[in-house]
Amino acid sequence: ISTASNQAASKEHEQLEREIQRMRVESSAAVSLAEQRAHRADIDLDQTKRRLDEARGRAHKAVMRTLEDVLTLREHMSESLADLRDAADRQLAELKAAVGPAAAAAVEAALAV
Repeated sequence: ISTASNQAASKEHEQLEREIQRMRVESSAAVSLAEQRAHRADIDLDQTKRRLDEARGRAHKAVMRTLEDVLTLREHMSESLADLRDAADRQLAELKAAVGPAAAAAVEAALAV
């Protein structure tokens, strides 16, 4: 009985050893697959960060260009308004000189309204 018992135990031991070896192979494959996925995720993250940085740079340049355009327009409008104000003042002075002091006072009163 002890020989049969030893053979059965030995057979069970061998079967357990094979099962353990199979589990080791499967777990190594799972670990390898997980490492590959993690590596691909790192690559994807790096690419996404790079694309984000590029998009952020383009957006920054577009905002700066727009601000420069707005400032240029503001400067142009200020200059044009100053020129218009000067022209109006010159025309008013010419009108005052042409109509005399009494009529000039009447024009100024009308413009003040």
